Amino acid sequence: MLVTMSTTNVQTRPTSSTPVAVLYADISGSTRLYEKFGDAVAQEAITTCLNLLAEVVEYCGGRVVKFIGDEIQCIFHDPGKAMVAGTDMQITIQQAGEEGRFSTGPLRIKVGLHFGATFESEGAIQGEAAVIAQEITQRAKPDQVLTSQATLDAVPKALRIGARHFDQIYLTGYGGTVDVFELIYDDMSITQEAHFKPPIQKPGYSRLVLSYKDREFEVNGENRSLKLGRIKSNDVVVPSDLTSRMHAEMNFRGGRCFITDVSINGTLVIQDGSKRITLKRERLALDGSGQICLGGTPDVNPHGVLVYRCISESG
Repeated sequence: MLVTMSTTNVQTRPTSSTPVAVLYADISGSTRLYEKFGDAVAQEAITTCLNLLAEVVEYCGGRVVKFIGDEIQCIFHDPGKAMVAGTDMQITIQQAGEEGRFSTGPLRIKVGLHFGATFESEGAIQGEAAVIAQEITQRAKPDQVLTSQATLDAVPKALRIGARHFDQIYLTGYGGTVDVFELIYDDMSITQEAHFKPPIQKPGYSRLVLSYKDREFEVNGENRSLKLGRIKSNDVVVPSDLTSRMHAEMNFRGGRCFITDVSINGTLVIQDGSKRITLKRERLALDGSGQICLGGTPDVNPHGVLVYRCISESG
């Protein structure tokens, strides 16, 4: 989805009073870009950045409402998807900077969102949710994603795990205070590995078969690892809101099968249909057969459930 710099709306929709999540993403330090690189180079970099942000919005099920200079305004009917989009935006822009996608060098963004009452008028989202979301965005630092207590209250409990209290702000027009939370999105930077004591198991597994939807995947002596996560670069793509971009990794070595969690929401392993083990940046040696849920529990996150079975050398 390509966009051009504009202050007009991308789409016109009927006015609605349905509660939605309003999200703003603002490119930090854009004025300095024009001063340092000139209009043409700065404009190219900002447009590229906004294009990438719009792609994230579309992928996560939201809608771009309009572009305001170096800022994007968008809405999501599902606040959980808005939270996912906010963290995905940060990771996408950071990766693009590392890959040299911007003519000015790496760019940084600030993201803020709020779920509440609003309405659409003359190609813009207005009302309480828009006002609070913009106030929250203004208080964000580069590389941060901030949201409100109201947003967290509207999403499944599993999605709140990666949130920590950031500040309490007073909004004059709103007539009260709003608790603001930071969403932690850099899974790998906060990973701490802890090893479970491996269970007593029959020696000599030859492979592990992992099933998701109508597909099967294997780890074995030749294909020793599988990456599991929400984005397409993983070996096993699990498109669930509670699943992290890179969520877990399966490994096979020495006749044993392992799973390592590197996510925010954690990984639940249900062995032999009953024994439940929740991994939080930890590794577990798998035995027998069971289910793996990438974020939450099977009843909350049915689209994040995979089935595994360890196969012995004899069978």
